[in-house]
Amino acid sequence: MPSTFFTVSPEWRWFIVAYFFLGGLTGGSYFLATLMGWFGTEEDRPLVRLGYLIAFPVVCVCGLVLTVDLGRPERFWHMLVQSHTLRPMLKTFSPMSNGAWVLLLFSACAFVSFAATLAEWGAERGWPDRAILRVGSPAAPFGRLVSGLGAILGLYLACCSRSPTGRSGRIPRCSGSPS
Repeated sequence: MPSTFFTVSPEWRWFIVAYFFLGGLTGGSYFLATLMGWFGTEEDRPLVRLGYLIAFPVVCVCGLVLTVDLGRPERFWHMLVQSHTLRPMLKTFSPMSNGAWVLLLFSACAFVSFAATLAEWGAERGWPDRAILRVGSPAAPFGRLVSGLGAILGLYLACCSRSPTGRSGRIPRCSGSPS
């Protein structure tokens, strides 16, 4: 019996390694931006903006890298939608399915924060004010909800973007038996 969960060792190409790095970068920057936005001072505001402005473009690159890594990139939507019924594909037992949904939901939160941060930055420079974008501002109640959810998902993305079996390739045992 093999010592890993997989029948064969996974052969991750550079696309997956890039996704792990970029996922950690984007999740961590969003998480820290949210914490600094909630608990920081006005002096921290430029770093908060930077965190939100980094998160959305980088998470887009993450999705692109994962899509390109598929054998058939045109079928990326099968991770999210059942092909015959068009209902959501939710497989709670699958790390890939969970990761796809986390990436999608985090992308939505990152987009709202990105757009609100751009609107705030533009308003300070005399650009026309977009009231709809102020709703997503981290200072507004809806923006606080979005940034809180995004921070949780970003932390998951930053910390759990790795092999489900851990570094050793072995499944950790929870019982008291030796491995």
